[in-house]
Amino acid sequence: MQLEKWNVPITVNGDLKSFELQNNLQCLEPGLCFYHITLQSPQADTPPDISLKWDWPGAQTLALWHPTQGPKHNLSPIWGGPPMESRSASSAPVMSAYHLDGTNRLTFACDDALHPVGIKIGVVEETGCMACELHPFRGQRNAQEQFSFTLRLDVRQITLTQALSDTAEWWECMDGYQPLDVPDAGLLPMYSTWYSYHQSVDSASIEAECKLAYDMGCRAVIMDDGWQTNDNQRGYAYTGDWQPQRLTDIKEHVQRVHDMGMKYILWYSVPFVGYESENHQRFKGMYLRDLDTAKASVLDPRYPQVREFLIQTYLDAQRKWELDGFKLDFVDSFRAPETEHPDAKPGRDMDDVYEAVDVLLKDVVYSLKAVNPEILIEFRQSYIGPLMRSYGNLFRAGDCPMDPVTNRVQTLNLRLLSRDTAVHSDMFMWHPEESVEAAALQLLNVFFSVPQVSVKLAKISDAQRAMLKHYLGLWIKLRDTLMHGKLRVSDPHQNYTYAYTLDDKNIVGLMFTGRMMKVCELHIPDHYYINSSPIPGMILQSRRGMHGAWTITDCLGNTVANGQLTGTTLQHFDVPVAGMLHLTLI
Repeated sequence: MQLEKWNVPITVNGDLKSFELQNNLQCLEPGLCFYHITLQSPQADTPPDISLKWDWPGAQTLALWHPTQGPKHNLSPIWGGPPMESRSASSAPVMSAYHLDGTNRLTFACDDALHPVGIKIGVVEETGCMACELHPFRGQRNAQEQFSFTLRLDVRQITLTQALSDTAEWWECMDGYQPLDVPDAGLLPMYSTWYSYHQSVDSASIEAECKLAYDMGCRAVIMDDGWQTNDNQRGYAYTGDWQPQRLTDIKEHVQRVHDMGMKYILWYSVPFVGYESENHQRFKGMYLRDLDTAKASVLDPRYPQVREFLIQTYLDAQRKWELDGFKLDFVDSFRAPETEHPDAKPGRDMDDVYEAVDVLLKDVVYSLKAVNPEILIEFRQSYIGPLMRSYGNLFRAGDCPMDPVTNRVQTLNLRLLSRDTAVHSDMFMWHPEESVEAAALQLLNVFFSVPQVSVKLAKISDAQRAMLKHYLGLWIKLRDTLMHGKLRVSDPHQNYTYAYTLDDKNIVGLMFTGRMMKVCELHIPDHYYINSSPIPGMILQSRRGMHGAWTITDCLGNTVANGQLTGTTLQHFDVPVAGMLHLTLI
């Protein structure tokens, strides 16, 4: 439905309290409108509990997309659960209804990515419409005389990819939302210690892995949980002191890794202070909540002492150990409590938890960049929204060990909304006795993100090492196209059957399910099509005949066949599982 102006009534529901409502509709172009809301009160008051609701015709609206849904795109009835919540450190306030051909039908987003916002689309069974809801001001406690927000409504019949990219661009132009620059090191493969070692790390083993990883193309190591504790319980009881326990020679260890040509990124669980840590008593009365299952408390960033402690912890580590980056974990645990902690004491200099998190993370970035402008800061799904792009430059897919489908879906979902922020895969892994082709599929399913490897490289087979070296080398060769080219995806509702990126020199396409890929842009000379499915064979379909040469290689880079293109519009190639077809067009 292409609208010159928005003609679908939007209702504001709820008790406005002492506020008066002013609204304004602004249409910038056919199908793209902004609905501005202002609430004005004669005296300062907390914001009212309101919702915006409208019904959208369900014609050709067949699937849903939102940032953290994973492999699930199905429609649900409007009564089928609470709204999805976004806030600065979790998800993003955007949702799309799209046609199965990948065309946008309705993408709506809110300009407030800092405070909690509820967002929902559901089927109205009686009418066949899609009921849409937006719930602003959730959890916002500051009393003010005026509150305002903007709802962006996009019903242009453009691709879902373009609709989401335009939304992300809209956010990044807002004051305070400007994305952090990505250093070149953030766009090169990395080795992570988490799945391969968990907490059982030591300097010698990690350095041996780094030598192998460097030879395969990795240029950074992420030292995950374990360096700061001798506890192996996978909990956080001893978290919060941040003194090296297993890596007692950490400064020399980092220098030895640097000497190999690798950057060094260190993990911190930002909000957690464990019950058994020395710092737990120090911050008594300055916690948001206690997590008994994790055996840790969550710091309250509204206290200046808490913010100063966290900032100084990272700054001291950066200076003492010459770190190149930080993996800052669990920031989504900073949530406003329903009731204040029973031990809470006076001394806060801010009332709003989310505004305090914003101040904390912006000060962290400012402090670290002042020492090293090329600092790397990684955040993990689901803390991947537009404000998070101003705090970090690496967004990693959420944990999905040995699950290539979920890893593929999560990385592509991240790509659609992250623009120039570097999207990294979850650390891929496999069983050491796995076939080399199956191991290759773990990497190939995340080829449109920066690969993170987490297997014990000394214990995998020679063939698996050769495969990694081959495909990580190819990824590095094609990374400008993969990371900065135009991304196009097919069938998001089927977890992306294939996807490709293109620039003036290359097209890189990966087939994930099925056997057919559509070939476009025949004026581009080099085409790389990789069979990332478990089924051999590939069919290419083009609008006109293709001319030139073709070469098929296996997952080790060995040539298995070559020939000349026949000039037809439909051609079959015997590309093996995890193999590649390279076309040189004339």
